Amino acid sequence: MGALVQDLLFKDGWNADEPWIPVRRDLSRPVEDPGVRIDVIGAEEAHERTAVQRASFDGSTFTDARWFAMADGEPYAEARCLVARNELGESVAAATVWSAGEGKPGYIEPMGVHRLHRGRGYGTAIVLGAAKALQEMGASSVYTCTPAFNVGAIATYQSAGLESQAEMRAQYREA
Repeated sequence: MGALVQDLLFKDGWNADEPWIPVRRDLSRPVEDPGVRIDVIGAEEAHERTAVQRASFDGSTFTDARWFAMADGEPYAEARCLVARNELGESVAAATVWSAGEGKPGYIEPMGVHRLHRGRGYGTAIVLGAAKALQEMGASSVYTCTPAFNVGAIATYQSAGLESQAEMRAQYREA
């Protein structure tokens, strides 16, 4: 956001929130193979997707019912849920990709690796799978933001070819 806008918001009682790091990758060139099986998740496998998310984020309340509500929504018409599988076929990482349409940026949110499977490259694999899925959907680039304190997530995105952009801060106002 421009400095003038921020100055005006600060003068009107707004506060700066925690810093976030945007990451981005151009999709005009081929995306590397993720090296693991990546599946698009439908209604039959929704329980796998929700289980990985709950095991990836402390305090997550993402349930099968919430997945179905999300999948039934209009924005999900241009989205896909993906799961990365290990050599045993277990769901080890997950991501949802959101396309804005042909030639426009795509977004990854959320992306997580099951806490029992971290440190094995599955984060990089699911991000590469997400980038490949968005590319196949016609996206021009892949983009997301992560909290600046989450150095593991930043490193994961970077290892999948996303480049860090300038730190940004949302602004909020006390209720």
